Amino acid sequence: MSQHGCSAVVVSCMDYRIQSAVMRFASHNFEDGFDYLSMAGGPKRITDVITRSRVMDQLKLAKELHGVRKVLLIGHQDCGAYGGSEAFGELSSEVSRVVADMMTAKQLIKAAFRYEGVEVYLAFMTKNGRSWKSHVIKADVPLDDAVMGILEVDEEQDQY
Repeated sequence: MSQHGCSAVVVSCMDYRIQSAVMRFASHNFEDGFDYLSMAGGPKRITDVITRSRVMDQLKLAKELHGVRKVLLIGHQDCGAYGGSEAFGELSSEVSRVVADMMTAKQLIKAAFRYEGVEVYLAFMTKNGRSWKSHVIKADVPLDDAVMGILEVDEEQDQY
């Protein structure tokens, strides 16, 4: 077997609306490459006892086969696995739930593996005509008014 590796594995939702932002973000941060696990709900699947082992098996393989040292969990607003934004009523409630699930997933990963780091991010989308623009922000910080203000950033200032 050939020796090759990468430094990170990204666990994200399969939603087409966030794919380009997630890929740009990961490519920018991990020039040596990254493994990518994409499934409905992404990080939420780690918190579900029925689907957890399938995701954890993939994380184990990423570590064993590619020497991955870091895990990035990327959730997003309006995720169908949560019932979409309509299921929450307010953006702050939705963000709090998605982040809480990712923080639980982070703790489960840390308990099972010795990764150097597990980071939590959120992807947010805006519709621009018939296409979607999305951006990724760090999410494992307190969700106060300042953070919620970041979510309403002018699209022209987005990096990812």
